[in-house]
Amino acid sequence: MHIYFACYQVRPVELESDGAGGAFLSCWVKALSTEQAAKACENYVAAIPWISETVVQPAMRASSRDPHIERAYSEGACFELHTWPIEDTDGQSKH
Repeated sequence: MHIYFACYQVRPVELESDGAGGAFLSCWVKALSTEQAAKACENYVAAIPWISETVVQPAMRASSRDPHIERAYSEGACFELHTWPIEDTDGQSKH
């Protein structure tokens, strides 16, 4: 098995005035193939209160050794959200 990395742009199912407006979801998954890794990432998004908007980086074999990869090896997967605040219609942050 190998570790695969993928990145998605996601948004929360329900927007709250003090919450995140969106995020990049980074996924490190132990899998046999890119297809299996992509499916694991899609299943994760379906299980959390976020909606996938765009695939920023399709699943590909991860090449570097960092804490996320080590965790994916030991636990089977590692997921991390990098959020940004909700913005007004004029593009200005509410925070």
